[in-house]
Amino acid sequence: MHTVQAVKRGNRIVEQRFRGLARLFFAVADPTRIRILLTLQRRDEACVTDLADELGISVAAVSHHLRILRECRCLQTIRMGKMICYRFIPNAFTKFVIGRLRDQEP
Repeated sequence: MHTVQAVKRGNRIVEQRFRGLARLFFAVADPTRIRILLTLQRRDEACVTDLADELGISVAAVSHHLRILRECRCLQTIRMGKMICYRFIPNAFTKFVIGRLRDQEP
């Protein structure tokens, strides 16, 4: 009985890890989100309006992409009064993605 429960618990943990990994792949599969990560890596931190101006897209679009990146723990939020800024949190996978992009730059 205990072995069956342990296996089920282990399967749930593995399933959670797979879902987390799938969210991370989904997050970096979008060119706009990759541009946001690259911009934040270069700038250290930025607010939504700064990112929208730099990337040439709407504030609403940037907010949508930031939400997805936050959910997979690629970003840290920093409150500065009423403004919220975002900072890139590198992990092994996002470092790999950014490194591959840099390798392809002319």
